[in-house]
Amino acid sequence: MKRIKVFVLFLIFIFLIIIFGCSPSETRETTKKDEKCLICHRKYSKFQVILWEKSKHKENGVGCTACHGINHREMKRLKGRVLPKKCAGCHEKEFADWQRSRHSLGLNLARANLRYKLQSFEVQKLGCEACHSIQERCDVCHSAHQFKKPKPPLTVTSGCENCHMGQDHPQKEAYDSSVHRRIAQESGKPTCSNCHGNHKVTKKRSEIIKACSECHTRKFAQDYLLKCDKIKRESIALLEEGRRIIQDLYKEGYLKEVPGSKLEHGIPPLSGKTLAYEETSFIEQVFFQMLKYDFSNITQGYYHISPDYGHWYGTARLKSHLAQLKSEAQKVKALRKKEAK
Repeated sequence: MKRIKVFVLFLIFIFLIIIFGCSPSETRETTKKDEKCLICHRKYSKFQVILWEKSKHKENGVGCTACHGINHREMKRLKGRVLPKKCAGCHEKEFADWQRSRHSLGLNLARANLRYKLQSFEVQKLGCEACHSIQERCDVCHSAHQFKKPKPPLTVTSGCENCHMGQDHPQKEAYDSSVHRRIAQESGKPTCSNCHGNHKVTKKRSEIIKACSECHTRKFAQDYLLKCDKIKRESIALLEEGRRIIQDLYKEGYLKEVPGSKLEHGIPPLSGKTLAYEETSFIEQVFFQMLKYDFSNITQGYYHISPDYGHWYGTARLKSHLAQLKSEAQKVKALRKKEAK
């Protein structure tokens, strides 16, 4: 009987190692270190402690020091952030998928953008990096300290709407006005992650069609997406027409370089990362709306199966703004000729 008890205790010991990745003594040691943190943080940041106490991390013996370390100077330098590489110690697959996504390039993409460079330090931090810091923070998506999956109705967009919304990337608005949203409210899917994945966040056509095929026939998905592709190409042609008009104004000397117009060999490329909405000419501001707002509404509206959004906020506005741009170009030429007399 005594041998059986010893054997059972041994099995329990092995089970703890498998589940928690450490021996019971190591778990107790971690808890001792964390208690030093909790003495202060229960007083000065009580809510963080409450969230952690309800988390899977707490259940599995993952405390403050496991993620933040014990070096307060380093913690202050990072402003309390835990870098993704640290999370990778346990969440290896999620980290590998995240590295293959554009999320892992968030800050690089923002800081290379002319619009970012024209902002004040405060706007850069709160208006740009709050989302783009996903390159350095898992808690842009995952709530810090609790790390629980969102409950209905938030599971429909899973927190993606915090950043993927607004005029220049209206995924939320397009999805909210789509038939997919209505179906998801009734059945639980399709959600953002059903179609695009979680950490990998794919845009690859083959993977998107595979996701579509869970509910639709493959042919239906392919045909629908090909129609969207054609609308996208038509829209790009309209953008290119507007771009050439502005570039010709520069070539002919009607427009001059200003801080919001980044020139290459005397001509602005007018691309997504070299186009500004401030410190530039009015005609370039019109083109900015065409490229960053109207075109985004077109792609997000049609591809997210929100036809009214895609047409009236996208196609209609793009064509209207192109007409405005052409009219403004004539005014610029007439004004400059008048000034030259």
